[in-house]
Amino acid sequence: MDHWESGNASRPTVMGLEHEVGLSIDPADVLAPRESPAAALLRLGERGSRDVVPYQYLENGARLYVDCGEHPEYATPECSTPQELLAADCAGMAILATMAENAERSLSDTAGKAVRVRVLRNNLAPNGESWGTHENYLAPASLSWADLSRPLVSHLASRVCFAGAGTIIGAHGQPHGQFRLSQRAPYVGTVLSLSAVDGPTGRPMVLARDEPLADPNRYRRLQVVCGDASMSHTATLLKLTTTMIALRLVEASRAPAVELDRPLVAFHQWSADPDLKTTAVSSIGKMRATDVQRQWLDAAERYHDEQGLPAAEAVVLPLWDAVLAGLERDPDELADQLDWVAKRRVLRTLADREGLEPDDPRLVAADLAYHDVRPDRSVFGRLLAGGRMRSLVCSAAVEQLRDHPPASTRAATRGELVRLLRATGHNYDVTWARCRIHSIPPGVDLELSDPLSPAPDQAVAMLAALREELATEGPTTRTRPVAPAAPLGGLNDWWAENFG
Repeated sequence: MDHWESGNASRPTVMGLEHEVGLSIDPADVLAPRESPAAALLRLGERGSRDVVPYQYLENGARLYVDCGEHPEYATPECSTPQELLAADCAGMAILATMAENAERSLSDTAGKAVRVRVLRNNLAPNGESWGTHENYLAPASLSWADLSRPLVSHLASRVCFAGAGTIIGAHGQPHGQFRLSQRAPYVGTVLSLSAVDGPTGRPMVLARDEPLADPNRYRRLQVVCGDASMSHTATLLKLTTTMIALRLVEASRAPAVELDRPLVAFHQWSADPDLKTTAVSSIGKMRATDVQRQWLDAAERYHDEQGLPAAEAVVLPLWDAVLAGLERDPDELADQLDWVAKRRVLRTLADREGLEPDDPRLVAADLAYHDVRPDRSVFGRLLAGGRMRSLVCSAAVEQLRDHPPASTRAATRGELVRLLRATGHNYDVTWARCRIHSIPPGVDLELSDPLSPAPDQAVAMLAALREELATEGPTTRTRPVAPAAPLGGLNDWWAENFG
């Protein structure tokens, strides 16, 4: 059986995360004329940083740019396991933290006064504006969007019990103060859509664009856009792993026989109930969110016993079970593991100590501060540093993925191409699935259409040539030309001889 045949329990996979982030620069009058805060962050944040090239793909295989809503967006490199993606996600947050520090220092020095730059990894502003966190999972092209979304929706709706980031900020500009599990759920109004932005009914749970960023004959990209931006390592790992396992179950026609009568209503009601008592009507009776998750866990355990899940996913099954058991007993038991529980405890403690009303601006500020990417300013960061939130990543792994791409996906080739092409001063363009080098006439195209291939033959040969050029000529600081450059002698001749 081909390793990518649908239903193969052990088939390799690729997954990634995209985070739009909240950003504020105070006071705003320090910005250059007509420059947005996002543009300023990318322009100034990369100074002194080894990581960032504005608007481009990075040497660690990730991408950083300003999206259409003027939010900075960090997209992780493609990863092959949930654990690797968790570490890559933490590396991205560290990069954004460094950028915020650099931009703040530069703006303060230029303005001659204190400037505060805040980057928040959340999904909601006090004025009701919302932005997204997108999860991407590689799936076989043989599965239609209906095949994927119909059985998955009960998982996506019910996982809010452990994946919600929690908030007291009112959705759609409503009053603050009512705690709910999810920041994103009130903005979701349809299961499947071609657009991630607001439509007549709201944003979708699953984005159904025919945009695999890979070979469309083999792959489909499942893009889940209804989730919150998790800070907690446990919530992130569970969100990614359980959804990947759910996708495997759907592929194998082994998903649990639990369909929600009104999945969007269930999603909204479960999100609004931190007591986890609300039930929704399903094909097998009224169920709480944790009940539905139990159905998925049971199906996953049976499938693993019979077929064998990949080790990186199977190892998370006991954690899935333990978290559901804690939620069923008393969610406060999980204050050191789940964002919404930790945040609720922090807000309750602050309100009790200061005698604050539920909608007090200081509580809203604390809600936002939980998500600051700078550890020294983040409520989550202080909880993590103090051992009051569990860490599931190794700092060495995070540092490695800050500087270098994962070795097991095409991100390895793309990241190394970016590093070498920058160092040698070539004029190039790169995307997720290809790289074009303009400065080797008539232009060299390298295909990276297989996300599972860390070293396509053509790209390997080019990398070797670029390394030789760098070793011979040394790094260059010349500006990359806008138009294709003149022939590059030996490298151009080598390319024509081998691939012309």
